[in-house]
Amino acid sequence: MRQKGGTVSEMFGAQIPLFSLDGRHLLIQRDHLDKDDETVLENPMIVDLGTGAVRHLPAVGQVVGWTSAGLMTKTTRRTNSLPGHTTSASFTVWSAKGKVVGRFTLPGNLAAGAMPSPSGRATATLAREITPDGVVGHGIVLTDTSTGRPARTVAPGLPAGWQATSVLRWDGEDAVVVRTSGPRAEIAYHVVDLATGAARRLDVRMSDVADLFLQPAELGVVLGKVRQ
Repeated sequence: MRQKGGTVSEMFGAQIPLFSLDGRHLLIQRDHLDKDDETVLENPMIVDLGTGAVRHLPAVGQVVGWTSAGLMTKTTRRTNSLPGHTTSASFTVWSAKGKVVGRFTLPGNLAAGAMPSPSGRATATLAREITPDGVVGHGIVLTDTSTGRPARTVAPGLPAGWQATSVLRWDGEDAVVVRTSGPRAEIAYHVVDLATGAARRLDVRMSDVADLFLQPAELGVVLGKVRQ
């Protein structure tokens, strides 16, 4: 499957193709530019790589990623029912056959940047607060997706002057990889143990533009014998 006319890059809002955790399915979300040259994402598709069958999902706000339970998507909306929050996000888990198998809702502060665990049983979010002196980090909040409520907060054991700026991915069910910033604005990556908070720096060198850990900024996928 090749998108006619190509695709805009991820930098401009395109959704890169994503393989399921077992490698049997592929998420594809085509895009195009509207009359104002704004990126428009079309409805997602789940492709069975064994049979070529395609399942079309309804419109979703944003693709979050695959879990062992299925594909997780997020729709953000304004809310006045959650004290202290102006937005909330509804998360939906879709099976590879395009059926809804789970739902939960998070307030805006926990939804932004929420990264699901491989099992889908938890999400990890950086808790941050804007103060007169800048943005202050309060740790990594682990939220139980069965209840939509925070289970606990992990304080990363980073060196003095360093702070986590984003959660990039999980490393199994017991650790997460975070992007970090040092006292002189240097960028690094650490693996944080969610049981102890211990942080191990990764010996990697990446461009500041490539925020998605271990994922290329440009990715093209061509599939054969796909039925739509």
